[in-house]
Amino acid sequence: MFAGYADELKTKAIDLNLSDHTRWRGMVGYKASLFGGVQSAIDDRRFFLAEGGKTNPQSELLASIDSFFAGSFEGNASLDTRCIFTARWRFLKDALNIDEDRLTPVTCAAFDHWYNGVSGDRLVLVFPAAYMNNPASVFGHTFLRVDKNDSSNALVSYAINYEAFIPQGDGDLAFVFKGLFGGYDGYFSALPYAQKAKEYGDFENRDIWEYELNFTREEIDALLYRAWEMHNFSRDYYFFKENCSFVLLELLEYAKGGIDLTSRFTGFAAPVDTIRALLDEPNMLKGAVFRPSRNSRITALAKRGGENVSIAAYKIAYGETTPNEAIAAFDKEEAILALELAMEFAEYLRAKDKIAVEPYKKRMFAMMIARSALGLSAETITPKSPIARPDQGHLISRIGVGAGYDNRQKPSANARIRVSYHDMVDPLGGFAAGSSITASDLWIQSADDVTRVRGFTLLNMESFSPRNRFFKPISWRFALGWKDAPPTLARNGYGYFKGGAALAAGGDEAIAYVGLDAEAQSGKRLYKERAFYAGGAAGLILTPSDRLRARFEAKQDYDLADHSKRRTQLKLEAGYALETNLALRFEFAGEKSKGSELNEAFIFIDYFF
Repeated sequence: MFAGYADELKTKAIDLNLSDHTRWRGMVGYKASLFGGVQSAIDDRRFFLAEGGKTNPQSELLASIDSFFAGSFEGNASLDTRCIFTARWRFLKDALNIDEDRLTPVTCAAFDHWYNGVSGDRLVLVFPAAYMNNPASVFGHTFLRVDKNDSSNALVSYAINYEAFIPQGDGDLAFVFKGLFGGYDGYFSALPYAQKAKEYGDFENRDIWEYELNFTREEIDALLYRAWEMHNFSRDYYFFKENCSFVLLELLEYAKGGIDLTSRFTGFAAPVDTIRALLDEPNMLKGAVFRPSRNSRITALAKRGGENVSIAAYKIAYGETTPNEAIAAFDKEEAILALELAMEFAEYLRAKDKIAVEPYKKRMFAMMIARSALGLSAETITPKSPIARPDQGHLISRIGVGAGYDNRQKPSANARIRVSYHDMVDPLGGFAAGSSITASDLWIQSADDVTRVRGFTLLNMESFSPRNRFFKPISWRFALGWKDAPPTLARNGYGYFKGGAALAAGGDEAIAYVGLDAEAQSGKRLYKERAFYAGGAAGLILTPSDRLRARFEAKQDYDLADHSKRRTQLKLEAGYALETNLALRFEFAGEKSKGSELNEAFIFIDYFF
């Protein structure tokens, strides 16, 4: 009986050509192959029920139908295929009008429990901003939140997340290397949103943007059925392409149906670009909300209250004084600011495990009693919302053309093209004021009928985070690339690796920093074919308006391989945004060392794409 019905369904599926259906192709992850035909992006062999199912949609579909009559998955009688491959079962049951009475009854208790907890009526795309102190998050991250309409508290919702499984003991370098070459397995998971919000907003001090999407309940269900199916299986995780955001975009593309979100991505899929791809669809965005991190809230309160309020709040949070003693000399508004700042900071210290539970409870109780006695504040202090959402900032690739002039009175024509992402004087909207990530930046220069590659930056990362009474981060930077002399001089190409640490102060409008740098160089024209510089640097990053940004830096260091060689460098950069994706840029770079001096000035027009 069962075999006959299975054959009947398979014949019907072939007649309907279901293996070519976009739902089926998207569900199993089939994409056009470079060598013709299709191939699934899923790498876990257990995901395919047919021999060769990774490249044969029809054989995989027919094997799926057979599996519904098998009563088990991988020989385990407690795992019915219909409970594992929930998206396949749902699609084929509806498309073939399967009569469930002609199959062995099954109860999917695990799935039902999961679905009842996770399901909802609203879908929100969550974007925690870039976190420069973790290589896994330097470009930001995206995950989904499913809300129930009968709840006004998002913290009771669930998050759908895709990320790499990183074994304990793998450090930052291992993550970067394995992430580049698919050395990790990626999995879907669902967990309480409160846990993710605390992780990003409290532990990592990352501001969060929430985008409510225009998905129906049926489309959300389709997404959840496939997320459950995929959480049992892995795929290779790639840092630049098949990452958290790209795979999530595939899931959204499947659930929505009839839209193409992923074909535009060939080599690199930054989280912010996947958001743009989604929001480019008409009527996709229902609303966006900015949720500042605890760091941002503390910084805003400290800035509003001033030095005396900050000192009082710091002492209250650490238990060095009682709330009433600390605010005795303050007026009402100052007292409110001090207590609210102290409570926020105490929450942060507890999250970081810098205060034990019992002292924390005792101090928080005293702070809340003192705060309640003051009544309402005349003004609510909240962090200033960014001038633009991340998806509204400039695009991450850039091409620039311009003219240059140097101290040898030599003009030059210049062209630069960058794959990604953002530097210190690019238009700021949607990006953090003190961070910069530049990858694959090629500079070509022509002068006196000679054209030369002046430089190639493989990767340049900088993070200047201002310190204050409450937060004391160490700023840092490193760069890896290759550089040459101007075309009018003899070739002097060398590879370099440089890095440094610094202390920074200020705010979004102005960040000053001072630190120590080191640089290793290797090239045939160098003294002993190598150089190793070490010294100090000081700089200032200015953002006087939404359109204008500038940076000045001075460095002096010594070549430890040639003790008589001292090097002094000055750099000035300024960028003015004509439009979101069009900017003017001015640069001056001066370098003086033993027996040589080179000063160059450039003006560029930059287009972001």
